[in-house]
Amino acid sequence: MPDGSLLPPPSDAAETDGRLDQVAALVDFGTLVIDGDTATADARGAELFGLPVGLPVPRTDVLARFHPADRAEIERRSAASLPPDGDGSFAMESRVIQPDGSVRWLDVHERVVSDGTESGHRPRRTVLVAIDRTEVRAASAAAALASADLQTALDAASMGRWDVDLADGTVFGDAQFQAIHGDPPVARRRSFEEATLLLHEADRERVLAAYRRAVDSGGAFREEYRVTHPSEPVCWVRVTGRAIDAGRIAGVVQDITEAKQAEEALRQSEIDFRRLADATPQLVWTARPDGTVEYYNQRRDLYGGIEPAEDGTWAWAPVVHPADLGRTTEAWETAVVEGMPYECEHRVQMRDGSYRWHLSRAVPARDERDRVSRWYGTATDIHALKEADERLRQSEARYRTLFDSIDVGFSILDLIYDADGRPVDYRFVETNPAFVAQTGLVGAEGRRAYELIPDLEPHWVETYARVAETGEPLRFENGSDALGRWFDVYAVRVGGEGSMRVALLFTDITEQRAAEQALRALNDELEDRVEARTAELERSNAELDQFAYVASHDLKAPLRAIDSLAAWIEEDAKDVLPEPSVRHLSLLRGRVGRMERLLDSLLTYSRVGRKEAAPEAIDTAALVREAVALVAPPTGVEVQVAGTFPTLVSARAPLALVIRNLVSNAVKHHDRPDGRVTVSARMDGDWAEFTVADDGPGIAPEYRDRVFGLFQTLRPRDEVEGSGMGLSIVKKAVQSRGGRVWIEPGEGRGAMFRFTWPTQVDT
Repeated sequence: MPDGSLLPPPSDAAETDGRLDQVAALVDFGTLVIDGDTATADARGAELFGLPVGLPVPRTDVLARFHPADRAEIERRSAASLPPDGDGSFAMESRVIQPDGSVRWLDVHERVVSDGTESGHRPRRTVLVAIDRTEVRAASAAAALASADLQTALDAASMGRWDVDLADGTVFGDAQFQAIHGDPPVARRRSFEEATLLLHEADRERVLAAYRRAVDSGGAFREEYRVTHPSEPVCWVRVTGRAIDAGRIAGVVQDITEAKQAEEALRQSEIDFRRLADATPQLVWTARPDGTVEYYNQRRDLYGGIEPAEDGTWAWAPVVHPADLGRTTEAWETAVVEGMPYECEHRVQMRDGSYRWHLSRAVPARDERDRVSRWYGTATDIHALKEADERLRQSEARYRTLFDSIDVGFSILDLIYDADGRPVDYRFVETNPAFVAQTGLVGAEGRRAYELIPDLEPHWVETYARVAETGEPLRFENGSDALGRWFDVYAVRVGGEGSMRVALLFTDITEQRAAEQALRALNDELEDRVEARTAELERSNAELDQFAYVASHDLKAPLRAIDSLAAWIEEDAKDVLPEPSVRHLSLLRGRVGRMERLLDSLLTYSRVGRKEAAPEAIDTAALVREAVALVAPPTGVEVQVAGTFPTLVSARAPLALVIRNLVSNAVKHHDRPDGRVTVSARMDGDWAEFTVADDGPGIAPEYRDRVFGLFQTLRPRDEVEGSGMGLSIVKKAVQSRGGRVWIEPGEGRGAMFRFTWPTQVDT
């Protein structure tokens, strides 16, 4: 290649005009028609803007091609040109970023055609005419090296100029040229060989080859290459030049590092998106604003029939089950037209030919004018969930069968309050067949209690409201004159705090109540016949024992059925039930266990004082230690057996029951993990007085009598497990021996339970 020298800047006007004529030969035109939200470019327009030829693209893609520094001005001028304030046209010079990150300078002329109506002259179509000024700007810069105005323009564009003198083989570069290539920003001349060393080794031969072709042909050239600065990262440079005459070639250089970095960032962002999409256990897809799918992630290979078309788009209809295709298409077209999120469940064909249920969703991305620019969607395989729903439905059917077959009445009701917040009624939500048999009420579901029973007693509403408001389950017996029946009822709130829904398990005990009344009448009749009365009482007690056992057994049977039902549901649907539902099932089973323990306590309570073993000599100290061992206090809680204990002659089991219940009560209600319980005794004539003291939270005076009542507790049963009958059993057992039991405050804190027991019981 011949070497050359950079000539001094030309001063002759004719020479300058000649160079400008040569630059004009580089200019040609491209057109772009924007119609609504889409744009179509001719061949040259597509080349200038980096768009596909003749294919509609989103309008936002055109705007995105303009350099970020020029976009706001483009939009401002475009808006200002609209009628009635403007004439529908404007022109400006702007930079356009190419797909490869390079920048073109264009003269952009815009003409807006509006509909001319009185509603605001809405634009109907916009025509852009673009002239490529890139080469012209570079050539003009090279042709006017001596122009101060041109130098100012080059400086403003951060462009450096250069000139090669082919005669002496030297290269001139201005200050900006030197700065771009990592040298001090001072204009200088250097040899051609030295200048070529500025190019990155990997790019040098390619750039020199383009340079030689321009010298040989007398034409223009443009290349991009890397420059390695001594103390800075690699930067990218674009060089533009052309032969000016037989002895010179000149042009400009521009630092395009930021554009290259932006191009790389965009490329990496696309790579990252595709990697993320391919790592997602879903079918991920994107679509154009018109709904045409343009991308699927790699999971498309799992499906049978998702294939790309010649234009790079994808067809999804072939893989949708024929029975689901119609509604799927309708849902997608509606979403595209309205620009609203899309959601549809349908069956999709897999590669093996089988169909699996999927949930498809998509959301639109919008541009700065709130127009849909792209759709992002997923298709999630929900086949297992569908199958689980079917299993749950079958489990519900089994539950319903059991629910309808149990003999205990069951209902769920919602409390109704007036404007002042007072409970005034309740509505039946659900009932089982036994409900009808127990109450005689037919068709209760969905109806209010007072609608069915106008004379219903208010205490029913008040009781159920108390259960709902406090969250405390309640077991009680009560009668209804309006129904002519008595019921044994267990009521519990359904749901958490604030729920006004209550579930009932109940039994018609009208006949039992009648039997009890008949028994009382019989006892009154035999009041004066002591011997006969005693014998009859013993017989009645035996019957009552049997009745209590039978009642306990009959009540436990439906509880076991409920527990089994809950266990089946938990086993069948544990993998798909929400966590709250699993907890509710566990809570239900816990409540069933509590009711079974409650029935056991009722049975124990009913047997206190009856059919006891013969009296025997009892070492009460040993008996107390045995009772403590059975309680098995948790680690950290200390139970002391203090002082001396008497030897009594009594039935062993009742005394052991009393001490065991009192020690268990003290341990269970203690508020510290390192609590202390002390058991002691003293003699008082013919009576032994036992004391069980603790250093726990104590019992307020107003509760010291109430705690001995049936089902009375000071803390919710969800916090302290128990039947609420332990102290009732204690009181009944002590009183059956003629003793008494009471509570005193502890020393400093806690409570002391004291009771008396006879030292001698006749055989």
